[in-house]
Amino acid sequence: MELSLNQQDCLYKLKTFLNLSGLNIKHSVDNELMKINISENVLAVLGYAGSGKTELLRVLVQFLEKNGVQPTNFDYESKSNNEIRSYAVLAPTNKAVSVLKILGVQATTVHR
Repeated sequence: MELSLNQQDCLYKLKTFLNLSGLNIKHSVDNELMKINISENVLAVLGYAGSGKTELLRVLVQFLEKNGVQPTNFDYESKSNNEIRSYAVLAPTNKAVSVLKILGVQATTVHR
């Protein structure tokens, strides 16, 4: 599936946010996006149902893994390893986790 122009723009902004947060992945940052305020270290992707948020997340996860960032498995890892770059996908419900897992995205519920 190919990303829409809006999804591509959002993915570019997500990659920029990650770089500005210190991830240092291969991605150029244009001057306009340098104005992003990352003091909170939180970024929200909002959209209507069916607008492609989950697909965008799937593509972002593939990008992270291609750049050496590993998924965190909360079921088996009792503490984080600061030497390994990792990410976690958290979802509000078990249903949302199931949908993400069908798409190949490792996720867990927020309450874990």
